[in-house]
Amino acid sequence: MAPDHGGSRLSGPGTTTSESAFSLILLGVLLFLLLGGIPLFVGVAAVLVALVGLVTRVVFGRPWLVEARSTRGELAWRVRGTRDSKRAVRLIARAIEVGDRDYSPPRSPPVPSDYSVSNPS
Repeated sequence: MAPDHGGSRLSGPGTTTSESAFSLILLGVLLFLLLGGIPLFVGVAAVLVALVGLVTRVVFGRPWLVEARSTRGELAWRVRGTRDSKRAVRLIARAIEVGDRDYSPPRSPPVPSDYSVSNPS
């Protein structure tokens, strides 16, 4: 018979109920971390990145890009501030409804026509 060095076995015929329960709990925690924890971590990271982007835009005054797209083309303006960007969206929608494609919101420079919304470089 092999000498007993004080260690316990996690499986086998001599395993106690508490050892089996511990093994199952450990397996459950590992499965949760692999299947639930990693997506949870990625989700939290995405929310943090979005919050940092929002805070820098608001605190440092980076302009919002307000876009209007249709089958006839794209128009875009850079608008500073959340309130002004919301107002610009309403004013631009109203102008487009009446057919005024040359409208530009106050204090909002239009983005050049060669600017690509999908490729802003």
